[in-house]
Order: sequence, then C-alpha cells, then structure tokens
Amino acid sequence: MCTFGVAEISFLGHRMSSQGVSPELDKIKAIQCWPPPTLFTTLRAFLGLTGYYRHFVKGYSQIAAPLTDILKSREFAWTVHATEAFMQQKSHMQKLVTLALPNFEEPFDVTTDASGQAIGAVLTQNNQPIAFFSKKLCSTMQGQSTYTKELYAITESV
Repeated sequence: MCTFGVAEISFLGHRMSSQGVSPELDKIKAIQCWPPPTLFTTLRAFLGLTGYYRHFVKGYSQIAAPLTDILKSREFAWTVHATEAFMQQKSHMQKLVTLALPNFEEPFDVTTDASGQAIGAVLTQNNQPIAFFSKKLCSTMQGQSTYTKELYAITESV
C-alpha cells in the first residue's frame, strides 16, 4: 500500500512527521502495561521492546543495567534494584522526546559522558536531539580511568 501527501506516517514502530520522529503510542502503552517479569524470557522481551526505542532515551544502558545483570545469572532472581530499574525504565518510556530530522547541510554536535557503569552520547543539531546513544561498560572497562572511559565514549559514539 502506498500513501502520498500525508502530514505524518507510521513506519516500523515510529511516527514520522515534519516535526521529527517519535515512537508509536500503542508500543509505549504496551510498555506501560507490562507486568514485572518473572522469567528470563519475559525480561528479555521487555528489554527488547524498550531497547528498540533506546535512541529516544538518554542513558538507557545505565537505567537498564540492573535488569541486564539479571540475565547474566543462572537463576532468575528479581531484586528491589530490578524493580526500581523496571519502574524507572517504564517512566522514561512515557517521557520520550520527538527526535529532530537531520539536516546534512548544517553542523552536528556530539556530547558524550561516561559514568561508572555506562557511556552515553547525544547527537544534536541546533540544540535539538537527533539521537541518544548509550552502552553498558564491561567489568574491565568499568575499572579504567575516567580519561579512558571518556575517550571510549567519544570513539563509540562517533
């Protein structure tokens, strides 16, 4: 099916318009209704759905770190930290911003940051976010100096 001359269109879970790109509202509602996971498979499904929209969330990896740590264990053990991360993840998914469409004739800005657990970056143009990037650090990288982590954040985001 082809659609022409419309103000906005849905494509692969996103709404695109002249204002930019935003997530589909029904997907965000599904995230909000998601019950706390009780199995590895439901936790993976939740992280998969929220991970699809990670470019809309500043610091996604740091927020999701307690949940991804559960996936490393042999037995499923839901903790207080996991509940907090789960609720924080759902809260952040409610406040997603509309990402601007890039104009390749204007300069871009990349702002990076590194914390103890994760690195992150924001790609902006004219002070409007175009994309967010975040990545959880492995245990070896977590032990590195701040300078090393900051340089890693720059190289990974670029």
